[in-house]
Amino acid sequence: MDLTVIREGIVVCETIFEGSVEQPVDLDFVLPDYCPDITRVLKCSILPQINAKQILGDRLNVEGTALIRLCYVGQSGGVRLYENAVPFSSSFNLKSSPEDCLSDVSANVEYVNCRATSQRRLDIHAALLLSARLVSKSRTEIASGLEGDSIETKKKLLSYDSVASAVQQHFAVTETVEIGRDKARPKQIFRTEAHLVFSDYKAIVNKVILKAEVVFKVVYLTDDSPERVERMEYSLPVSQILDVPGLDESVRCSVRLDILSSHIAMDTDVLDDAGRFKAELKAVATLYAFERTEVPVLLDAYSTRGELTVGFADKPLPSFVQTHNENHICKGNLSIRDTGIDEVADIWFECQKGMSSLCADGRLTVSGKINVCLLALDSEGEYLYLERSADYEYIKKLAVDNDLLCKDLGAVPLSIGYRMNTSGELEIQAELRICASLYAQQQVRCIDAAALEENETDRSTLPGLVVYFADRGEELWDIARAHATCVRAIREENNLTGDVMENRDMLILPV
Repeated sequence: MDLTVIREGIVVCETIFEGSVEQPVDLDFVLPDYCPDITRVLKCSILPQINAKQILGDRLNVEGTALIRLCYVGQSGGVRLYENAVPFSSSFNLKSSPEDCLSDVSANVEYVNCRATSQRRLDIHAALLLSARLVSKSRTEIASGLEGDSIETKKKLLSYDSVASAVQQHFAVTETVEIGRDKARPKQIFRTEAHLVFSDYKAIVNKVILKAEVVFKVVYLTDDSPERVERMEYSLPVSQILDVPGLDESVRCSVRLDILSSHIAMDTDVLDDAGRFKAELKAVATLYAFERTEVPVLLDAYSTRGELTVGFADKPLPSFVQTHNENHICKGNLSIRDTGIDEVADIWFECQKGMSSLCADGRLTVSGKINVCLLALDSEGEYLYLERSADYEYIKKLAVDNDLLCKDLGAVPLSIGYRMNTSGELEIQAELRICASLYAQQQVRCIDAAALEENETDRSTLPGLVVYFADRGEELWDIARAHATCVRAIREENNLTGDVMENRDMLILPV
């Protein structure tokens, strides 16, 4: 006879879809008239930007822009930058038609091939890898009891983090940045960066206030003769309010901020000599709010009047530990011997994809690679471009010793400094921000189904009492199960209060 299992519902976040598609970018174009002829291509790169994403039925549609940046040397010997935005659209085939889910879409460059077919025409072939993940709140059940008069159950009250809310909100940051009269006016933007660094949050009733910092970096060519490379950095504090109905101050939150697109351009409306840049950044905030909950879990059971057959299942009980955000300094030497570099005009770095993490023995270890990029001049004043990769390892001691699961791992490049030594090496010091959400990997083995044999045990042949010599540390549950009695009866008969024998002793077992 199948027994009814009493179940408790728990709310967790479940990944309902994860996949990737390749998006080709093919372009054959001619430079506009205002651009000088190409003498030598230094670097062709692509910055993918996500403009829109929408779920329609069983498809996730994505629209974006591949911003092609061509860095080359013109006929005058100066360095020039030409940008061309190529729109793209792609879609993911989903297994179902999900509703009320959060979507994460990112784009990474797989490869870029650029060939100048003439002094004004270029042929570019590239590929982007679009990755998507859909996460939804789901309710799963875990056994907490069994119905039946003769059933003895072993339960344990376990803590886990229930998902109180999961929200995603888009926002934009716009700013006009003034260069200042003490700097030369810009002639052309050479390179831009935009970084969004999360710092803290505050939960109040029905709302969460996020605090972050936006950093805009601009490298531009001056209007001097001869032209020079100038740098400018501007940071801006940002506060964003997320509406989270039903929330209070007791929740703990996992927060992630992602840049969807950024654009920095010269302000052509400026009439004075100061010079300004217009900066715009579009981002998305993803927040999971957790509240600590206790649930009784049915670990074991038996019957005092028959043979009970039980089936077990492993159930996850997630626990959110913390959101980890910390700066890490990566140091190393890059050899530039025999490259002809005499002076560094600009230096920056990019974090490669494919980071790995391990959270064990109370330590978080993150490994990855960065690409160090150099725009340099040789002894003749000719521009050179050089890239070198470097490994880094970040190790952080945590307050917990158990193994954790690391999710939403990311790295944000912040700053880089260098010094050229006499050995033909660049001594590099790069600072990046490591971001991750850490979860406890709690799996509990509990009863999932139970059936009682129809033929009950004939208890008339059993003695009324059994004398049992228990060892120290022996559990009353194991003793009661072996003799088809109950723990409560053993406690009452022997004046015991705990569940474990404190000393070796004789017990009277009512059977």
